[in-house]
Amino acid sequence: MAERTGGLPSTVLLTAWCALVAHRTGQDVCVAAVPTSNRFHDRLARAVNTVSQDALLALDVRVPSFDALLAKAWGAALDAYRHSRFDAVALWEMIDRTTFERGSRFARDVVLNDVSALSEAGGTEPDGPDLELGRGPSQVLPTRLLAFVHETAPLLRIGLWADPALFAPDETEGFLTGLVRLLEAAAEGDVPLASLTGVTGVRPVERGPDWIRVDGSWVSPPAVADALVGALGGVPVHVTADGAGDGLTAFVAAGGGDSGTPPAPAEVHAALMRVLPGRPGVLAPRRYVIVQGPPEEADRTDAWLRRPLLTEGDGRTPADPDTTTNADLT
Repeated sequence: MAERTGGLPSTVLLTAWCALVAHRTGQDVCVAAVPTSNRFHDRLARAVNTVSQDALLALDVRVPSFDALLAKAWGAALDAYRHSRFDAVALWEMIDRTTFERGSRFARDVVLNDVSALSEAGGTEPDGPDLELGRGPSQVLPTRLLAFVHETAPLLRIGLWADPALFAPDETEGFLTGLVRLLEAAAEGDVPLASLTGVTGVRPVERGPDWIRVDGSWVSPPAVADALVGALGGVPVHVTADGAGDGLTAFVAAGGGDSGTPPAPAEVHAALMRVLPGRPGVLAPRRYVIVQGPPEEADRTDAWLRRPLLTEGDGRTPADPDTTTNADLT
């Protein structure tokens, strides 16, 4: 493959990895951590700390073929490495803030760690099986999908760990086998990305019809509603995609009248954050709309929109500057 395209073996492998990850997850962009050495200054040569740090790769896979993706991968990798120097304190402050806003905990979900430069292997290609799989010991790692590239020549040797909550054992083996099949097919000629299921045997994740993609993540609005109902002690809730299609709106039924003061959006969001993050498929709504009582057709967004509005806001601040109340409407 590297000979056919003129690409570096590491870039070819990175391209295949990203293509297959995006195909499996149903994403338009492969976002992966690609660790890189942090010893880029002489003054760090004798530093006592970690010897690598994350470069965050974002490779848009919306191209027709493998060769077209390969042409973009080198530039995307350079951008990732160029921006891999960061203030760790500022980074974690941003992660904490984003966790509170989105309700999703930061994790190195997809990692490709190419350590093949450390390999001492060399020489001619040895005789042996075309593909050999072996299982290592069971372990738990703070990621979803992690690959160590130990060697690219004369053999390709990769260690793969996949979260057992997302991958059955045969799916893990199938993903690694599919990666090799993709590389073999791309060595013979350009591969249309639309044909990855047939070429690799790896199928995209099957999701129900209610799942939507919000802010780069696949989300289940019913699961968000269930989490919010539980957080609010059983209060009726309806969650839907907002008008722009890039966020969620949560309608929350409050008694109003003699039953007391309706909850503020900040109170609703804080309650949700007490049960999040850490739930797959659940993100915090971008907007909370508090209405007086649930409609009879509680599964219809238009029915919730017809209920008397009590207050609304994004819930991210203790006092929402854009909050609207009945008093404002009179």
